[in-house]
Parts: sequence; structure tokens; C-alpha cells
Amino acid sequence: MKTTEFEVLPGIFLRTVQTNRFKTASLAAAFLSPLKEKTASVRALLPFLLRRGCKKLPDLASVNYELDYLYGASAEPLVHKQGDVQYLGFYCSGIDDSYLSLEKPMLSSLLELVHDLLLDPVLEDGCFKSDYVSGEKENLVNAILSEKNEKLSYAYQRSLRKMFPNQPFGISALGDAKRAREITSESAYSEYQALLKQAPLTITYCGSMSPQSVADMVKNVFSDFLRDIVSDVQCTKPFFVEEQRACHDVMDVSQTVLFVGMKAPEDEVIMKVLSAVLGGGTASKLFLNVRERASLCYYTGSVYQPRQNTICLYAGVEDEKTSLACEKMLDEFKNCAEGRITEEELKQAKQVLVNQLKTTQDTAGSLLSYWLERAVDRNAKTPEELADAICKVTQEQVVAAAQACEVKLVYRLCGKEAVSNEREYLPEHQ
Repeated sequence: MKTTEFEVLPGIFLRTVQTNRFKTASLAAAFLSPLKEKTASVRALLPFLLRRGCKKLPDLASVNYELDYLYGASAEPLVHKQGDVQYLGFYCSGIDDSYLSLEKPMLSSLLELVHDLLLDPVLEDGCFKSDYVSGEKENLVNAILSEKNEKLSYAYQRSLRKMFPNQPFGISALGDAKRAREITSESAYSEYQALLKQAPLTITYCGSMSPQSVADMVKNVFSDFLRDIVSDVQCTKPFFVEEQRACHDVMDVSQTVLFVGMKAPEDEVIMKVLSAVLGGGTASKLFLNVRERASLCYYTGSVYQPRQNTICLYAGVEDEKTSLACEKMLDEFKNCAEGRITEEELKQAKQVLVNQLKTTQDTAGSLLSYWLERAVDRNAKTPEELADAICKVTQEQVVAAAQACEVKLVYRLCGKEAVSNEREYLPEHQ
């Protein structure tokens, strides 16, 4: 499996993963945009508007017919975020060219379709069609409101907003419902023009085609998309407040969702192992000691985010057990910082991570997702390289990483009857 990176044209970056393992090839093309409160919603709407049609294929039926003609290929809106960067574009898949004997490669046809959808949208009076905007705006608002239905992910998003006030790291990739409702055809088209003017375009391909062949196709298809100035969009480092905070949001929930947010050191590989030791599966400290032995929660785990240098411990608990669960979770973290990590725990944590990396190579889509997560990184590690680095992490390194972490936030998504004394959840009050 060969991974190659190009800057095909000014501001157009290509990453190819050449593999013969799959019958399908996957392609993602996304503009990278700084995630901002004012523009997140309107920019999140753009891929859905663009998917409605282009000048050659002016409606959904025409686009879908073209995809059917391409042997049932797919092209779906892509709205994603990494740290404080918003990804906006399309995710595509189709039969790999090694299984076809076409005069014109399937990949070339998919690239042309993506080009037209991204750069040549169907317009009305110089703006996006008003009925397209109204329909997709309603869908976007509903999608934003439905985020509350996934309590764990919603609580995580809210905890990031509390941990990074007035910073973009806690903004949803879809933005907020209030600003989404305010979108007009004019405002959407204005943001679209701004995106075209300076946003870098990243293209990721997983399939059998050689890197140079893919680069040549991209260069040929996008040769008309030349810009004078293209912004360099990279994830920035967050600003952590000095003081610890405890806070909550009230919602009609049957159980409290608890998050303990920490500032983490900047060593992605070692922190991944620490996170797995703490909450990376059924052999982790949190699962065995907080959930199974102490019976303090319904579920528990940890999530590490290298983009914002955070590690968060989480649990779903009964209201009356929240304080005790928080104390026990922090005890398990303290055990790591004090070196109480067994060889078996370290081995199991590494195995969990290595297995996860192996599964990313099971399908073209999962492999593409792995690299899409790293679209803002230059010279990112391949899954094999990352697995190899994980296997080399020592217990001493994991302990040192735990010692360098700092608790910054204790957050609860809870019912109105929950205990209101926030201070009792902070570590110095345990």
C-alpha cells in the first residue's frame, strides 16, 4: 500500500493511497475552511446545495441518473471538522478501474462530476436557487436540532465549548440552528464565492490507480480552477484557561452524562496509548474498575483529541452517583500518573489500538476516512507506521504523559433535579 502526496495545482492538494485490495475506489474532495461561529452554518449548507445540481445536471434526478450511468457510483455531501478546521465537499465511491475496461477511466468521470458540482452550480438570478436553499436549510436546522438526541456526543460537544470559551474548537461542524435559519440565497452564494476565492482544496483517493495517473487526471480536470492567493489552513493550538471549571447543562435525561476534560501533552502516539489504558475497551481501567467492580456507571471510556490537545474521561451515571463516579474516574487517572499500570494493561491497550488500525484497512471507505481525518496534516503516518509506533511506546512514557495532563473541566449534562453544587466535582474537593 503506497501513500503519495502532491500539490497538483496551486491550492489543490492530492493524497493517493494505492491499493489493489478493494473492488471499489473511494474519493473525497473537500475545501478546508477555518471553523467560525458566524460562518459554520452557512458553509455547512453549501455541500448540500451543490449536490442538488450543476449547470450540466441541473437537478437531483439528473445527478443521480449520471451516477447510475457510472455503474452505480455515489457522491454524497461531506461536512466534517477536525479541531478548528471545517471540511466541505463530497465523498464519492465507484467500481475500481482495475475491474473495468473503459475507454475513459471511471475515476476521470467521477472527478469531472465532482468538479462540476463544486465549481459550476446551478444558479437563479446570480444566486443559488431559492427553493433549493429553503429545502436544504430546513434539513440543516433539523440535523442541528437532532444532535441533542445523541446525548453522549452532544455532551462532548458542549464540554468542549465550556473548556474553550470563545474558541472554535467547541463549534459543531453544522453550526447552530439560529444562524442556519437566517441563511438566504444571497448569503449562501456570498460564502460560496469566498470559499472558492481562497480555501485550499484537498483531494484524497484510495484505489488501484497509480499516484501519477491520479495526479494527471486531477490536474487536467481542475486546470480551470486557478487562483491568485490560497490560504494555508491548519489546525491551531487551543488556549486553555488557568483555573479549573465545573459546569452543567440541564436537559430532560434519564441519566447524567459526565465528562472530565484535561489538557494533554503534544505527543499523539503516547497519548493514544494512555487513553486506551484508561478507557479503550473492556480491559481498560475505567471499564473494569468504575463500571464493573464499583458499578458506578452504565458506560464509561475516554476520548483523546490531538487537534485540541485534550483527553476526556466520560461516563453515563445516575445523578446520585455522579460525585462518587467522578472521584473514582480521577482515581484511575491518578493510578496511571503514579505508575500503577500493569504490563497486561499496557499490552491490551496497544492491541486495541492496533486492531482498530487494522480495521481501517478492511474497506476502501474506512481507509479513505483514516486519511481524510489527516487532510490537514502533511507527512502523516500510515496506519502501519502508526501501529508500529504504538507498539514501541513504553510504560514510562505513558506514566510521564499522565503526569503532564491537567484537569481543566468537569462537565455534566443532567436533569434539573441533579445536585447543583458544582464545586464538589473539582479534584481538589474530592
